[in-house]
Amino acid sequence: MKWFQALVMAALLIALFHLSAMAAFAQCAMCKVAAESSSELAGKMNAGILYLLSVPYVIIGTFAALFYRAYRNRNNGREQPPWH
Repeated sequence: MKWFQALVMAALLIALFHLSAMAAFAQCAMCKVAAESSSELAGKMNAGILYLLSVPYVIIGTFAALFYRAYRNRNNGREQPPWH
């Protein structure tokens, strides 16, 4: 039952973060003017956004690979499922 309470709490926190971030979709006035005035600057801003976007995926992917590797090493002595 504890895992269910933790799952509900995590879902509520995620929903709260999503609802509070709705106003964050707008750019600030300075960023908007800077992006509209120079295409070179706009390209650099887009590259920076993509860089910031990729970091969480790399971190999560690293942890997923480590957990998979640990799971695979733990089950080496056991019978493998038929699809292996």
